[in-house]
Amino acid sequence: MTLSGSLLWASKTAAEWLNLRKGRRRDLPPALVTASRQLGDLVRGKDISSTTNAAQITIPQEGGRRLKAQLRLVRSTASGYFVIAELEIEGLSPETTRKLAPFRLTPTEIKVLDLITQGLSDREIGQRLFVSRPTVRTHIGRILGKLGVSSRLQAALLANSL
Repeated sequence: MTLSGSLLWASKTAAEWLNLRKGRRRDLPPALVTASRQLGDLVRGKDISSTTNAAQITIPQEGGRRLKAQLRLVRSTASGYFVIAELEIEGLSPETTRKLAPFRLTPTEIKVLDLITQGLSDREIGQRLFVSRPTVRTHIGRILGKLGVSSRLQAALLANSL
């Protein structure tokens, strides 16, 4: 990120989540720019290895979803720093969650369904939720049964269509 708050590089998914325009100047959400600057101010003139160099913020998104950004300040050269922001969409939209109510999914099943819609594997879901792969498979089986579908893809499509 430059001092103007523009982006140097982003993955395709991050660019979509941040609603960045292709080809033109790629402005970041003001909350992300402010947090990055504050993080830089915290460690200005200090050795970042001995200072807290991370921050987490939440950026509101359309449809009521929230984007979580974990920021880390990293020394890139002898004279400067850059910020790495790891992004994660938080939960299904409130509207989708409301529409899922008739299916009587538990809060954990809703979280697993959200991770399925993000394309995560059983292993990745287990790592995010700190549970074993067999536990993830059990949740997925119950989700498929409650939604009346036969595959993860159908469950993700149903959740996204709601």
